[in-house]
Amino acid sequence: MSYHKNHCFCAALLFAAAVLVLSSAALFAQSDQFGEKVNENFVEAIQPGLLEQAADSATSPYDFMLLAKRIGVYGDASAAAAMGKWLGDPDKSLSARNALEEMPFEEALAELRAGAASVEDPVLKAGCIDSLGMRRDCASIEALLPLLDSEEAVIAEAAFFALARIADPSYRDTLTGKLAQGDGKCADKCLMYGEFLRRDGNEADAIAVFDAVAAAAPLPFYREAACFQILLVETDDALARAAEWLAGSDATAYRATLRAAQYVKSDKVCDVLLAAYNAADTARKPALLAAMGDQKNPRCEEAILGALSSDDEAVRAAAMKAILSFSNVEAMNRMIDAAAAGDEALRAETVKILGMFDVNIDPAIEEMLAADPVRRDMAIELVGLHKIGAARAKLAELLPSLEGVSLDKGYRALGFVADLDAVKTLCEAYAATGSPAALDGLTTAIGMVPDKDGAAAILDSVIDGVTDKDRAVALTKLFARFGTPAALAAVEKRAVSGDALAKDAATQALGAWMSIDAVPLLLKLSDTPNYPHAARTLSGALRLARQFAMPDQQRVEVVKAALASKVCNDKHREVADIIVKQYHLNVE
Repeated sequence: MSYHKNHCFCAALLFAAAVLVLSSAALFAQSDQFGEKVNENFVEAIQPGLLEQAADSATSPYDFMLLAKRIGVYGDASAAAAMGKWLGDPDKSLSARNALEEMPFEEALAELRAGAASVEDPVLKAGCIDSLGMRRDCASIEALLPLLDSEEAVIAEAAFFALARIADPSYRDTLTGKLAQGDGKCADKCLMYGEFLRRDGNEADAIAVFDAVAAAAPLPFYREAACFQILLVETDDALARAAEWLAGSDATAYRATLRAAQYVKSDKVCDVLLAAYNAADTARKPALLAAMGDQKNPRCEEAILGALSSDDEAVRAAAMKAILSFSNVEAMNRMIDAAAAGDEALRAETVKILGMFDVNIDPAIEEMLAADPVRRDMAIELVGLHKIGAARAKLAELLPSLEGVSLDKGYRALGFVADLDAVKTLCEAYAATGSPAALDGLTTAIGMVPDKDGAAAILDSVIDGVTDKDRAVALTKLFARFGTPAALAAVEKRAVSGDALAKDAATQALGAWMSIDAVPLLLKLSDTPNYPHAARTLSGALRLARQFAMPDQQRVEVVKAALASKVCNDKHREVADIIVKQYHLNVE
């Protein structure tokens, strides 16, 4: 509704724009006067000119909005009348009301009351009523109550809104009586009324209002909101209701109670949840476990830990998530024990949750590397998830004794705790076996290891002994992940060697290079007579020129070299043309 309080976004944008474009000295003279005397200076030096403009009917609504904003923030009580004059004007009423709402003076309230009584236009009259509600003006109650029955719906609604915000208990039955009309707007406003009563300390009246909404609201949504608000009061009566609703068959009240448990946290609430959990059927236990996790209260920890051993998959999964609230070694050990006795899916979920623990369980994980195979495998994954560098040596020692899935987990975990020895181990493992897990671990390790040149040297030495084409290509392409001069030199050595396999692998690696450092080598290879992969390397140079930042002159040189190359084909020319247009290059 247009009469409601509205710090209009469009108006805010207009006001911001005005600061840049208006030339009126009266609207800017204050800019250098901020400080302790700002209001005094404003009232003495600036306000008179603004009030003169406000009184002038020729002042545009836009300029009036600007000056009203300033009067609302800095004006004194004497400025209220200048705003009140325009409460009946359809173009200026909103700006005037906004100013009067901001002014902390009885005179401003008097103008709004007068407007609510005298303005004839129903929408503008409703706006004044709305503003009295925003000011929570108790002195207006007597005048507002009769308006609840106004034949003008807009006025009746505004009066309801204002009285709900003022939130005096004296007319509680009058407002809640309107709920019988079955109007969702009444339910909305009664919920607001109850919330303001609760904030003001009138808890019994607030609960009575929420009870009325729960009993008569036209939609389940309102009933759930009312039940939720009742529980936020956290009286003994509210706790008793929570216990009843958690055990009962009323789904709406049950959902409201679980929502409230996310916000109301106390030992008493935990006791209610625990009692409900112990008495609940399996279907309800997951939601109750989630609520206990939200409490983050040690009183709930034992029940959640116990649920880890449940025969029901949904209960176990909920307990896994809830236990994050109690990240500690004891919780970890209980989770591991439950997972060890369960299936692979439970163990995977356990590892996932433990990977998110935000406390130091690293020493316990390291110790578990020496446990039975099930616990050991979980520990191996956790070493990687927690990046436990101290466990690197133990993990490396384990690898020769692992096989199958366990070995794959070991390779991947080793990548996250990599040093040069780990890089060598993973590199040799992939070269010898072609294990995708070893390649995954090696790829991760290259990103993690600090000594990039040292790792590149290891990769370089291992590739020399690889005879399998696919493995050689995969390992050579990893040089692109380094992007260092040493890595580029290692690739160049292979690209110009007499080994056909090495040439193929090297040019594929250059095709994935992620820096323009490779451009000179790519162009050199593309211009090498009878080079078997010249077209490929020319495509690589054009890719870097098109996708990566480089000086325009260098980009021009790449395009010219490509167009002059003997291996340049239609695809190359198409890409060169795109580069010229994309970067507005002059290649004449």
